[in-house]
Amino acid sequence: MIKLSHPERDRNTELDKLYDDVFRLLGFSEEAKILLDEIRKEKARYFRDQLSLLKKQ
Repeated sequence: MIKLSHPERDRNTELDKLYDDVFRLLGFSEEAKILLDEIRKEKARYFRDQLSLLKKQ
């Protein structure tokens, strides 16, 4: 079996902390909360990756 590795993925940060960091960076707005909740619902499998990209931008 071949294992996929993602060295760019930060596996040490808890998901809730990452969510809070991105929410803070987006200004704690209601629109930001809706956006993050929709991403969590629609892309649950890749939610950590999506948050990491938002945080990096």
